[in-house]
Amino acid sequence: MAVYPRQLRPREELNLRLGIKSSLSQLRSVVASLYIIYIANDKQSNVVYSKQQTQNGHEVIKLSEELLQSINAKYADPSFANLVESSPLFTSQLESLQVGIELFFHLGKVDFTASNLSERTGTNRYQKKIAFATNMMLIDLLLSSYSDVEVNSLLLSWLNNREANSNIEDKLCLMLNTFTEETQYKIRDTNESEIVFNQEGVYSAIFASNEVSSNDTKEPVGPFRVYKSFLSSGMHPFIIENRQTIHLKGNTNQDELKRYSEMVNTTLSLIPRRSIVTQEITVDNHIDDSETTQPPQNTDSIPEHYLPFLAALRTKPFLLLAGISGTGKSRIVRKLAQASVTEDLQTKYDPLSVANGFDRWTLHKPANFELIQVKPNWHNSLEVVGYKSNIGGAHYEFTPFVEFVAKAWKHQDVPFFLCLDEMNLAPVEQYFAEFLSAIESRSIENGEYETDPIIKPFETFDADGDTLSDRMIAHLLGKLDTQEKSNLADRFRTKGLTLPKNLFVLGTVNMDETTF
Repeated sequence: MAVYPRQLRPREELNLRLGIKSSLSQLRSVVASLYIIYIANDKQSNVVYSKQQTQNGHEVIKLSEELLQSINAKYADPSFANLVESSPLFTSQLESLQVGIELFFHLGKVDFTASNLSERTGTNRYQKKIAFATNMMLIDLLLSSYSDVEVNSLLLSWLNNREANSNIEDKLCLMLNTFTEETQYKIRDTNESEIVFNQEGVYSAIFASNEVSSNDTKEPVGPFRVYKSFLSSGMHPFIIENRQTIHLKGNTNQDELKRYSEMVNTTLSLIPRRSIVTQEITVDNHIDDSETTQPPQNTDSIPEHYLPFLAALRTKPFLLLAGISGTGKSRIVRKLAQASVTEDLQTKYDPLSVANGFDRWTLHKPANFELIQVKPNWHNSLEVVGYKSNIGGAHYEFTPFVEFVAKAWKHQDVPFFLCLDEMNLAPVEQYFAEFLSAIESRSIENGEYETDPIIKPFETFDADGDTLSDRMIAHLLGKLDTQEKSNLADRFRTKGLTLPKNLFVLGTVNMDETTF
């Protein structure tokens, strides 16, 4: 029986830690110590690199016995092991190491060997382990092309956190810098507005004005602290920081940085974007993106790792979130709705909500979030996106989906978010045919957003011959200004119930772990 590749493995969303206040200095020593441990551990993928002991009433960590013996055997100079033990790998708190090693250099993952430990306060240090990333292999490939004498000279200088002033150092610094190009940083400008950026943004600013301010008007936080240490230490091959300003190194011209920056841009464009439970449904919509609805972004009200969803919804009206049960898919949709609500909209619809927060506002109209639990026993698609028979009676009623679409039409200045939850419970092609057809048909006609109707105009749907538009006016439009109601009624009579451009639909699909 043929065996095929497993599905993509779901991974936790990377916590960018843009706001933490952990610092990591002596970066040369950190990199050299990691490399020495990697080599001493016979280039294995992971290692418990430290042992824990009590010293002067505090918990401290030292090199494990196995690594100590291996380092002493590999490097004749006994100072190597002593310098590794005095490096930040053993003296800094875990969170600082994680920011520098994981988020900045992308060299591996560092963690405690036991759970429920913390080093955020106090001087205690606990036993740690490292899982190396493939970037460590690349460093080894570079260094292995040089003689042991040259490599050991570099390592000794770096363990002492000194420049080696050699060709091998220049190449290693360039390699390390390429590892950092994906890293994201945050800085507060003179207006205390937050700017999230990567190095590409620094390069662009240098091309425009020759120098860039690195002065956070509050204080440096997150990976930006490590970045400032990296620049001020001279490890960046092209730029340097001093006196809160980033500029070209004295021996570098803009053309060199320009060539490098162009390659960085190409590299970043080739990296697939990933998020913990998201998969975009690609739609060939033939719409000019500039004319599609862009939900306002109140980014202060939403965790940073949700922002890619808002960015995707600028051009896609429908996203599918797929993941293991309990990973927070429905919560993401609710957070997106929260993030899209600006303070002026809150004040317009519920003046009290500004003080009491979004949750109170959702209890008042227009309430821009709706979760519809998909049912496995629906008879057909009309029970999802149309109308359904009221059991025991002779009349029909609109589904929550239709009610929500009509509400979005009534409040077109508000982004509306609909969550079709657990779509895996139903046959998508059967239950969501009209909706998917409407999504795929969206276009701009005569400057107006259009889709196929999910309910056709003048469609007879009860024994008395009432039409869609008659019921819409009576039931769905509700208490609207006479002119507004008249305009919408005319639209519904001629075009049926279509999807408004301020409606964003996100479906969720539960997937068992074995699926991956």
